[in-house]
Amino acid sequence: MSLSYKFQINLLVTISYIVLFVFQQHFIIPIQEQFFSFGIMSGSLIFFPHGIRVLSIMLGGMWILPGLFVAHLVTAVYHLDVLNYTEVFIRAVLSMISICLPYYLLNLKEISLKNILMMALLSSLLNSLFQSLYLQISTINLDPNLIFSYLIGDLLGCLTIFYFIKYIKNLYISFSSKN
Repeated sequence: MSLSYKFQINLLVTISYIVLFVFQQHFIIPIQEQFFSFGIMSGSLIFFPHGIRVLSIMLGGMWILPGLFVAHLVTAVYHLDVLNYTEVFIRAVLSMISICLPYYLLNLKEISLKNILMMALLSSLLNSLFQSLYLQISTINLDPNLIFSYLIGDLLGCLTIFYFIKYIKNLYISFSSKN
């Protein structure tokens, strides 16, 4: 695989993650806040970018990490009110660890719903634990619902993106077979 191809795929992953994150912030979060009064600090009950994290690592392996890392840095700077670059970096590293550990631990050879669920669940658990522990340690007032919202949001976001891609693939196959 050429360096140019890897760069293009990383760029696609970065842009996809950022676009879904912005969509998340300006569409999903406002809708969610209409129904829930507990004020989720930085979690969502459906977090689409986690689907990009899981599926891109499962499809491309570890060479996708630079694109994901850049996307995390960009979206963290976009999301935080105060530009605390140490926090931005730490939270991006924690997100990378939460996606790399399951990839290595599970050693999945094929992409199936079962494997995606295992990868999504384990990475969601790790991400919710790491991010919540970091917020607790850094003396940010931790909302008890945050761990729950990270876990559910990451898992539902991953499944939504998986089924969306599967639907698009089926549409493409159906369209191709008619021509």
